[in-house]
Amino acid sequence: MSRAPENTTNRNRWAVTLLVVAVLASLLPIAKFASPQAVAAGNAQVAGLPIRAAFYYPWYPEAEHWSTRYTPVLGKYRSSDPAVLATHVAEARYAGLDAFVSSYWGKDSKTAERLPLLLAAARDQGFHVAAYYEPESRATAPTPATLRADFDSLAALSSDPAWLRVGGKPVLFVYNTRGEASCAGIRRILTAAADRFYLNAKVFRGYRRCSSQPDSWHQYGPAAAYDQQHAFSATVSPGFDKFDESQPRLSRDLTRFQSDLARQVASGARWQLVTSFNEWGEGSAVEPAVEWQSGNGMGAYLTAMRDAYVGRPEPSPTVSSPGPTASASASPTVTATASPTVTATASPTVTATASPTVTAPPPTSSPTASGTSPSAQRITKALTIVVENHSLTQMQRGMPYTYALAEQYGYASNWLAIRHPSLPNYLALAGGSTAGVTDDAPPPAHPVAGRSVFGAALAAGRTAKAYQEGMSSNCQTSSSGRYAPKHNPWAYYVEERSACQALDVPAGSTLSGALHDDIVGGGLPTVGELTPDLCNDAHDCSLGTADAWLQGWLSQIFAGADWRSGRLAVIITADEDDGSHGNNVLTVVMHPSQDHRVVTAPLNHYSWTRLMTELVKAPCLEQGCVAASMSDAFGLPL
Repeated sequence: MSRAPENTTNRNRWAVTLLVVAVLASLLPIAKFASPQAVAAGNAQVAGLPIRAAFYYPWYPEAEHWSTRYTPVLGKYRSSDPAVLATHVAEARYAGLDAFVSSYWGKDSKTAERLPLLLAAARDQGFHVAAYYEPESRATAPTPATLRADFDSLAALSSDPAWLRVGGKPVLFVYNTRGEASCAGIRRILTAAADRFYLNAKVFRGYRRCSSQPDSWHQYGPAAAYDQQHAFSATVSPGFDKFDESQPRLSRDLTRFQSDLARQVASGARWQLVTSFNEWGEGSAVEPAVEWQSGNGMGAYLTAMRDAYVGRPEPSPTVSSPGPTASASASPTVTATASPTVTATASPTVTATASPTVTAPPPTSSPTASGTSPSAQRITKALTIVVENHSLTQMQRGMPYTYALAEQYGYASNWLAIRHPSLPNYLALAGGSTAGVTDDAPPPAHPVAGRSVFGAALAAGRTAKAYQEGMSSNCQTSSSGRYAPKHNPWAYYVEERSACQALDVPAGSTLSGALHDDIVGGGLPTVGELTPDLCNDAHDCSLGTADAWLQGWLSQIFAGADWRSGRLAVIITADEDDGSHGNNVLTVVMHPSQDHRVVTAPLNHYSWTRLMTELVKAPCLEQGCVAASMSDAFGLPL
């Protein structure tokens, strides 16, 4: 059996956190979580096991020794920073985790204060959270009254849609040590819980012989590389190197960690745990650190977890010999994190790939190999094109023209859509919020208050226009032919109806119509959106059809005055994936400032919302205020 963790005093006490991540079915083919729609509706439920999770710590900067041994890529962050929490959730999703359980030291503690922030970050990305109740490890256990008060507080929080549930009950881990590591202690905990929680308690000698049993058991012992408690849990640790001890109790060994992950996956244990995500004072973190950076920016340990849990390593950026032309790629700039932006040097394997000829002309002023040309024009216009229901890997394989452009200019390999189905993602892009929408109903069913990026542009004295293929009348709110209003977010904003009526227009064709005329005349708007119809967006037709449609329009755009001036950025993204790839979609950024750039920093649709408001110098919108910066990640000159 693993050695139980040593308790420390006050700030440096063992705090164990498990941020529960509702990763989509493709990232975790065994663990089945509720859909994001169900999460939003407040009835989140785990349908199957195992669940993979990592212990998480929301106690910085109070823990002074958190980076004594190692240096997090994010630096000495604050656990109350929404951008940090959003980054951690995205990194956990990348690693293939289902869950984080957050350290909780009582209803009046800093950890309690920050738990709602964690829930918000998880809710925003379709994840779940549970708590790890730790006061049971104190020398003097909480009184029955304190225990009940803490559990009442947790029960109130557990009504949040992002709280993880198993069998209909909110999950609560308990770190019961000292006198509470006993059958009597378990009975006391169960009595206070009053059947309100799915309880997962820490093991102790003889725990299986107790007459009162919680729902499950786990071990927390990071000095052991691998621990298994029958079918209840299997736990791995990357290392244990405590800040106040001269020698590590468990030295880091990536090869051993990879082997232990494989053993864990093969175990079939219902809870498959990692100790820990970010316990820096004890040196057990898997969060990206300067000491274990990797070419993809996510760090060696998260990458190892992804390989073990997902089984499909992230595609590596392909590069050839450096040079200024499209056929000779420079080493991509790999951004490791979103806030603050940290650039990690990447050394990807040099390979040769067959790519279709890209007809996009090189920028008038050639960018440097770093992708940040001093002569690149400042971006004053952006045209965004949204395709449908395909993941990063599907678009890489099925859209050779588009992906060749991605490699020539820049793309994000860790971009996550927000929800399923389509409409919430379009609303997230347009206004920085899903507005509580969980279906694809047309505008009359979902009048959205507030401002969109189009309205923000107009209010700031800039221009905005949306081009809808297949739409028969301006700002159309009903379906017709291959036009779907669920893909036209501006039509939902009731306070911008008059602007939508004037500026949300049928796109026309590459030969004539509103978009053709604006391209030819150099009149594209500051904030522009082009929406293909249900065939050309790959919703009802193939990716090849969408790729050919994009080539037709982009060839015209690249010949237009706005592109040739260097002031226009063209962005391509997908609203969501097909439900089996973790909602990881390809997002391409084309502008003279981009040259073979691969951004691995966690970004999402709210990052686009933030970029649009930054472009027009308008106040941020909703989740766009805390989203990772797209302009920083891509180095965009605004």
